[in-house]
Amino acid sequence: EKAEENQKRWEGLVEQDPNLVMIHTDGEIQFINPAGAQMMGAANPKEVVGKSAYNFFHETEYQKRREANISGNVKGTSSPTIRKVFGLDKNERFVQIESVPIRYYG
Repeated sequence: EKAEENQKRWEGLVEQDPNLVMIHTDGEIQFINPAGAQMMGAANPKEVVGKSAYNFFHETEYQKRREANISGNVKGTSSPTIRKVFGLDKNERFVQIESVPIRYYG
């Protein structure tokens, strides 16, 4: 019960964050806040959840992100980096990415 209460509080907080906040498991997007969905060219988070996070990267960035996530999972937090991504609208944009391993629903 307390864990569920904490989860609702956390989601309420990040849903108001003007920065892109995304949680993925092995690349599959589990959660993205409304600001993040908008940054990715989506009308709402439902359009992004369930998709591969790697599909938003240019092919040259795809492998770099996968490797960074693998090494980040081993080492912990990654350093912030700027990467080129493509939104659902296919428009190019640059985002700052920092990976932090967390336990999400388990």
